[in-house]
Amino acid sequence: MKQYEVSAKNVESAIQQGLLELGLEREDVDIKIVEAGGMFKKAKVILEYQPKIEEQAQVEEQPTEIKKETKKIEKVQPVTTNDESVEEDSVVDEQKPAKVIKERTFKPVEKNAEVESAVIEFLDGLMLAMKVSGKVVLEYSESALNCQIAGENVGKLIGFRGETLNAIQQILSNLSKCSKNRIRILFDVENYRQKRERTLVDLGIRMAKKAKFTHKSVHLDPMTPYERRIVHTALQEIDDIETESFGEGDRRHIVIKVKE
Repeated sequence: MKQYEVSAKNVESAIQQGLLELGLEREDVDIKIVEAGGMFKKAKVILEYQPKIEEQAQVEEQPTEIKKETKKIEKVQPVTTNDESVEEDSVVDEQKPAKVIKERTFKPVEKNAEVESAVIEFLDGLMLAMKVSGKVVLEYSESALNCQIAGENVGKLIGFRGETLNAIQQILSNLSKCSKNRIRILFDVENYRQKRERTLVDLGIRMAKKAKFTHKSVHLDPMTPYERRIVHTALQEIDDIETESFGEGDRRHIVIKVKE
């Protein structure tokens, strides 16, 4: 697991800038908010990601001179100053690549009959094996092929805290990678992800209030990277509260604490 630190005007800008520089999507990284930023202070985030095998090989093949130059580029920090007008100009210059991210993120997804067929065949077979009575509904959005299942006893496809659902999501993503024209697939069952997101946001806010009241850190249960990002984002605007991720693998969890 590698870490990449980025500073920008606000948290979202820092995340977008880091994703552009790394050439990754949001689901490929685990985001740790170091500084939420403010009027005279930049936001700082750390993106944790697992390098792909081909990327590792490419780095190993680079000449020594290129490696050194790459490190220098990564360490360059934006110029800071007490002059508010100059600071604003620096931020604008740094955020120019944001337009590229937006175009890539919301680029219309073209219909892919090959992927659709593979998805339906896999899910129909899975439901038959698990004795689940459901219907597969496919719908294209601006950035992905949304796959939804509705029906009876479909809770089996969700599992404890979405573990089964996340496993199926990973399989469907791999199916898409096998296609010539790869597209992003988002899998859900009875709108579970939306309901889970609301639950996590409410939980985070309640625990933030508890941390403020007791002046003690609050440890949440282990979550997936996707779920931790939801909580980090929900609490980043709450005054005097900061969040960090601790632990490794399946035990990685969020700690909510009052800023010192």
